[in-house]
Amino acid sequence: MALLIICGCDKSSLSTNDTEYTNQYIFFDAGVESTKGTLVTGTALPSAANTSFGVFAYRGSGSQNTPVFDMYNNNIAHLYRPAERANFKYDKLAMWTAGEYHSFYAYYPYNATSIITAVDYNDGVAYITYSQPIKLDDMVDVMTASVIAARSDDYPTEDGKQIVFEFNHRLFAIGLTVVNAQTESKSDLVITAANIEFVGVNTSAQFNIAENDKYTALGFVNINHTYIDTETDTPITLNKPDNNNTLVSYNFNNGNEFLLIPCESLNIKVTLSVKNEWDEEVTYVIDDNFAPTNGKFFEAGKQYTITIKKSDNGITYERLINGWNNTDVEIEFN
Repeated sequence: MALLIICGCDKSSLSTNDTEYTNQYIFFDAGVESTKGTLVTGTALPSAANTSFGVFAYRGSGSQNTPVFDMYNNNIAHLYRPAERANFKYDKLAMWTAGEYHSFYAYYPYNATSIITAVDYNDGVAYITYSQPIKLDDMVDVMTASVIAARSDDYPTEDGKQIVFEFNHRLFAIGLTVVNAQTESKSDLVITAANIEFVGVNTSAQFNIAENDKYTALGFVNINHTYIDTETDTPITLNKPDNNNTLVSYNFNNGNEFLLIPCESLNIKVTLSVKNEWDEEVTYVIDDNFAPTNGKFFEAGKQYTITIKKSDNGITYERLINGWNNTDVEIEFN
């Protein structure tokens, strides 16, 4: 787990009514196994300057919780100043309320109003409302974390104890790979056009922050993305296998996978145009309903890969599921 330690507090900006507050600061650590490749290559929240996550808190228990206003929608920003000890800061500072339990809710990214359209707490449930982008370049990893029913006695400031957020991915990733498996061919594989379409993607979801497997998805939309256009883009050439039949592959997404709301099944259409040995263009179309048969749906935090193999006899395709911790696991589909 990578830690993001938030340091450097200014007591003058806090409410310090001694009858209500403990005079103990609230500190946080934050970690996550991994996130979208375009955001980070490693095992932490994004390290670019000004990236941040939001935190809000309630005190009490059950549906009658009272918001801790000093911490409601608190921005915790990454300053990215390696030469300094404090790389993170609060937007607003807060202190523990004496004798009460606190519940903390965090979400990433903060202030991304085009995709996180609401942050709310209703009848004891904290949630964010997420709006699904339809363009690949607009898709961003979304994560949540919570610590429920914590007390100041368990986190004494003088001992340096912090609330530890373990962020969880709320979307799944999916991408496309093509392999040249033409072992008898006399020519390389030239891909002149490539397109993928996801049919029936959810348009929005309300993610329960405290329970990672709970969400409500709404609406449907189709997402269409062109990797290579015959008219405007340079074809991609995959060398023919060598004497050892070593296959050459091309990952079209390469760390910029589609990030989608979890679902039970998904209809995916892939159109691929290639040149044969006689320099003629041949188009293949895969139109399939992807529905895992192992009792699991397309799960948040998993990376799925559609692998198309062009062989001497045509094309075949496989579906693989990988954890974002890079552990490869095969999965069966209908």
